[in-house]
Amino acid sequence: MRASIVALFLFASLGMAQTVAPPAYAIVQGASGNGTAQFSVQVTSGEQLRFAVKLGGGGGALAPQHEERIAHAGSDQELIRLTFVGLPVGVDHQLIVIRDKKYADMRTFSVPDWTAAKGRIAILSCMTDGHPDQQRMWRELLSLKPDALFIIGDSAYCDVVGNRLVRAITPELIWRRHAETRQTLELYRASRLVPVFSIWDDHDYGLNDAGREFVHKRASAAIFRAYLPQAPIDGFLEGGPGVSAAFTLFGQRWMLLDGRTFRSPNRREVPDETLFGVRQEAWVADALRQKAPIWLVTGAQMFNGYHRFESYEACQPNSFKKFQEILRAGKAPFALVTGDRHLAEVSKLTVAECGCDTFEITTSAFHARTFPNAWSKVPNPRQVVGVSGKLNYAVLDVIKDAAALRGTLTVYGSGKAKLFEHEVNVKRSGG
Repeated sequence: MRASIVALFLFASLGMAQTVAPPAYAIVQGASGNGTAQFSVQVTSGEQLRFAVKLGGGGGALAPQHEERIAHAGSDQELIRLTFVGLPVGVDHQLIVIRDKKYADMRTFSVPDWTAAKGRIAILSCMTDGHPDQQRMWRELLSLKPDALFIIGDSAYCDVVGNRLVRAITPELIWRRHAETRQTLELYRASRLVPVFSIWDDHDYGLNDAGREFVHKRASAAIFRAYLPQAPIDGFLEGGPGVSAAFTLFGQRWMLLDGRTFRSPNRREVPDETLFGVRQEAWVADALRQKAPIWLVTGAQMFNGYHRFESYEACQPNSFKKFQEILRAGKAPFALVTGDRHLAEVSKLTVAECGCDTFEITTSAFHARTFPNAWSKVPNPRQVVGVSGKLNYAVLDVIKDAAALRGTLTVYGSGKAKLFEHEVNVKRSGG
């Protein structure tokens, strides 16, 4: 109640007829659900702002329940983390930014009704801040009106400076590269915000192909979650080991799995070889023992060990075999979603391999370097359909079903060209 009174007083002191200039700040809507919305706003150090939400449908106004300012040594860019609660779901609201008693920015957003019978989820990975097509790709994707965005790795290239891959990584560099990416990408200037659910891969982790040995992994995790907020939300979102999370959208369970924090060195046989770590694997096993359909999402490929790049199957082969046992022992129908490979494909997985006839979707790169003829020398024996050499992103139009993963996968390229479609209908035997 007090937050509503404060916000209403703030609006009354401003007057509601003021016009708002084009987006002035780089803003993201993070994980949102159950009447709660999280935001991250990048500002110049020392800049004084106030925030409120004007509720849709004439419902008045709200001040943030939680507001936190996050700075980093050596940077003139800071973040303001905001959490609003008590928001009606399924209607449009306006996030208002106030500076010097004037409107400085205004964005439309909603907390979707995740219990709806169907919905649209866009999935993307690999986003370099210097790519010439990034603005157009973002505008094309957002014009498809997804209910949620899943950014599943390489949301910023923290180890790339001036188009050069570097190994001398510091927390200061990780913050700087996130800040530069936030200032550049069209997503953060969009007039309508869309909830972002995120997991990292190596470049936004901080170091190419790195795993548990990365000395700055704790500092990097704090920076990653400052820029892409995904705090637990009671009754909706559960935080897991590392930067992982689980939640339910449109009757389907989603687990965003951290494939970096606990990862043992690639292609090096060690007694404790792992990708996800003991606690995260146990978390997945417990979820699979339930019957609710589930999507397992992580940054790099899991199957497809035929190529020389990163995959669970090739890089941690002994642990991968144990993970297959977890998949086979489960009761829930599931599918895999991955990124990293700078190509798009659907790979067929069998009952013998993982307990049900299912598939692995890979989508990458959204706006980063692409490589044509990816399978000319090393074809994928599991591939159902695939496209290389083209920017791409995936859209899942999902249908609520208590016993199966159902819907349509469409992979789009530049100009909203449909690169391919794949029908989703995954059940467990007897389901």
